[in-house]
Amino acid sequence: MRVGYFISRFPEVSQTFILREIDLLRARGVQTPLFAIRRPVGRHILDDRFAEAATETDYILDDRFFRMLTVHVRAAASHPIAYFRTAVRTFRLARFSARSIAWQGFYFVEAILLAERARHAQVRHLHVHFANAGADVAMLATHFGRSAAGNWARSWSFTMHGPTEFADVTAFKLKAKVGDAAFVACISHFCISQLMSYTDPDDWYKLVLVRCSPPELGYAGRSSYARREAVPQLLAVGRLVPEKGFATLVRAVSRLLQEGVECHLTIVGDGPFRSTIEQEVRSHQLAGAVECIGSCSNAEVHALMADADLFCFPSFSEGLPIVLLEAILSQTPIVSTDVAGIPEILHDRTSALLVPPGDDESLAAAIGEALGDPDGARLRAAAAYSDYELRYSGSTNTDRLIAQFAGCGL
Repeated sequence: MRVGYFISRFPEVSQTFILREIDLLRARGVQTPLFAIRRPVGRHILDDRFAEAATETDYILDDRFFRMLTVHVRAAASHPIAYFRTAVRTFRLARFSARSIAWQGFYFVEAILLAERARHAQVRHLHVHFANAGADVAMLATHFGRSAAGNWARSWSFTMHGPTEFADVTAFKLKAKVGDAAFVACISHFCISQLMSYTDPDDWYKLVLVRCSPPELGYAGRSSYARREAVPQLLAVGRLVPEKGFATLVRAVSRLLQEGVECHLTIVGDGPFRSTIEQEVRSHQLAGAVECIGSCSNAEVHALMADADLFCFPSFSEGLPIVLLEAILSQTPIVSTDVAGIPEILHDRTSALLVPPGDDESLAAAIGEALGDPDGARLRAAAAYSDYELRYSGSTNTDRLIAQFAGCGL
């Protein structure tokens, strides 16, 4: 079995779960050549596995202009009907705006380049993570492959994460993508339900549950819950964007300190909202109580989780947050919001304390309760851990994914 993995920008800090998926497939004998549109920006080589992935990824925009032009001329000359049909398909998907038409033109250029790279790599099926530009390009590349004679990639599939794509289903062309794909791996039941709301009922059979799994190495479980620091340590990990709710968490910490509850919060991650969060810290005079330390390697995150007394996840909007699964594996007690797919992972007062999103008062109360009742927090962490293997283990979800690929005739 040979499946080409294609991601818009790869490998980025937040894509550890994709590397995990690829490694599990390879361990089962599935060959997975890697393709991406462009290289990531910023600090993305966090460890040896990221460096290895970057080295083996074929970046389709790394070629010089003349090489790209040659690929298009050759494709148009050897398969003129397929080339024309793909161009027509490309611009039919455009909305009535100059910007949309321009972006579709870029996708067409990239699609022909991807089709050529996949053919050279002997890839007949492409799999994409996220319903973003990578999915647009893969859809068009396989459209060309189905129209052309020869050994081209002819089918594709994608893993649907959300929630970004659900905010503008027209711009992300979700109905067209689901209709064209061989199958859609949905990371949660919530994700399936959202796609069912926006797509043709005749295509609902394509929506299959394939949960993502974090790397299990490094999460050996806690040998002790003894407090490492005099002040309770809170940890939050994620991209620093508004929808992750970190500003709400900072305000919750401010409330706790005003109420006389000691704690220290470490925020791991980076992004465009970092300056806003740091300003929030300054405005609440929390310089000694809240620390933003930027991106960390997997090993560093593992160590921080092992030392934390409580993991806090204040997100407003989610699909299936991998970082919560990582916290579960580390057996760290959790306080989280109860949005979207999170209640599929955690159950309020059974495996975590769940609160409404955007409510810093409820968030502060839940954190205070967890810190004030460490035995109860430990019991919830143990319950979350015991539930993990049944539903989220890598072996279970790899089996499901391989079965779907096999159904594509691979």
